[in-house]
Amino acid sequence: MARDIRYQLLIDGEADEQLTAEAAEIQVMETIEGPTTFSIRFATDVCGGDLASINDPRLTPSNSDNLVSVVTVVDGETSCIAHGIITRRRSSIVDGGPGSWLEISCSDRRAVMDREQRVDHHSGKASEAVHKILSNYNFELDIEETTVEYREDDHLLAQVESDLAFVSSVAGQNDFHFWLDFAVSSGPFGPPEVTETAHFKPSPPRPEDAPRGVIPVLHAPDDTIALKLNSADGCSNVFSFEFDDDVEVPNQTGTITRVDFDSAEEDDTTIPSPTTEPLGSETQPRQPRTRRIVTAGSIEEAQVVNRAALNDASWAISAHAETSVHALGGLVRAHDVIKVTGTGSVAAGSYYVKSVMHHINPADHKLSIELLRNAFGE
Repeated sequence: MARDIRYQLLIDGEADEQLTAEAAEIQVMETIEGPTTFSIRFATDVCGGDLASINDPRLTPSNSDNLVSVVTVVDGETSCIAHGIITRRRSSIVDGGPGSWLEISCSDRRAVMDREQRVDHHSGKASEAVHKILSNYNFELDIEETTVEYREDDHLLAQVESDLAFVSSVAGQNDFHFWLDFAVSSGPFGPPEVTETAHFKPSPPRPEDAPRGVIPVLHAPDDTIALKLNSADGCSNVFSFEFDDDVEVPNQTGTITRVDFDSAEEDDTTIPSPTTEPLGSETQPRQPRTRRIVTAGSIEEAQVVNRAALNDASWAISAHAETSVHALGGLVRAHDVIKVTGTGSVAAGSYYVKSVMHHINPADHKLSIELLRNAFGE
């Protein structure tokens, strides 16, 4: 079935038809572990011994931080897959002119958060400190509350790095992720509007309706795209699929001891296993692999930090898939939970999308997808 797949470049929120037409290649990397980065290569020529577009203010880093957006439309559904500032430029000049190009590299506005090192101390909950910091960057905020309380007379939450490094570190310590995503809307009387939302919360989302004491199995939503191999009906949509299982990851902490600040008595705890919801019906037994993180602070903080580390390590099953938007009929995005079929009883099932590399040119939109899971089976 023929699909309507298009893309559009926005500069400072306005559609730019000229630059869209001149874009020879677009690459977008979105991941759970860092900023969304992207590059756009423009075909250009040499005029008077200079690249025709080298002084184009739309493609030049400036104090005003021009905002560049990549918008895709797949069968009428619009998505903003990248939005950020120009951080770098590269060019190639070919003798005679034709074949020359100018390429801009961009990053989402997490890059702005990394420009200045700060020294500060925060009391209260980490999520309150994050809310205060992110509010300074005019993001829409989606922040879940953390549990550990930092006190003036006990143990403050210290910041000795940039806002980006601090928020990213605090997210990891609390078994959260910090990321930006983008939505584009078109008003009836004005240009498209891109909204940036800063998320500080667990990913994938944790079910809220599970019985107390029961770890529920996560499943890909029924309405999401599925990666299909070896489909008997001829509807396979994946070019290749690779699978890897690392069995030597930590899976328990052993005893953790802290001295209580108020009572001066020792407190012991242990994290016997990861607490992430399984993305599969079968968890194979593992040999004990003990690791623990030594931190200052209360026993509660030690529990939170060590649980987060074990949960992160539990995503030990990885996979790599190559496909395209034409084959899938839609987009796959970082942080999605999607289903894989046709790979056998062990490898088939729900996967968490770690990263997606988009390769876009006028003829195709290819996807290189990194997947994670913490259990086997469908």
